[in-house]
Amino acid sequence: YNGTMDAYRTIARDEGIRGLWKGCMPNITRNAIVNCSELVTYDIIKELILQYDLMTDNLPCHFTAAFGAGFCTTIESLVNS
Repeated sequence: YNGTMDAYRTIARDEGIRGLWKGCMPNITRNAIVNCSELVTYDIIKELILQYDLMTDNLPCHFTAAFGAGFCTTIESLVNS
């Protein structure tokens, strides 16, 4: 393909409009699993930080929990790819 629009035109021409949606459902499923694991991991990390009085419930705590959740989710998505 010579770019995004060329890819869309070529796929639509060769496979029809439905061809543009090929692979959509597996991608939606994967994204749902990744999002669920990120939300759960964030909540667990934040609860542990607060439970062990490592931080108070403020911006650095949320940043740390989000960073940890992002890291865990990245590892999880790499393992399941």
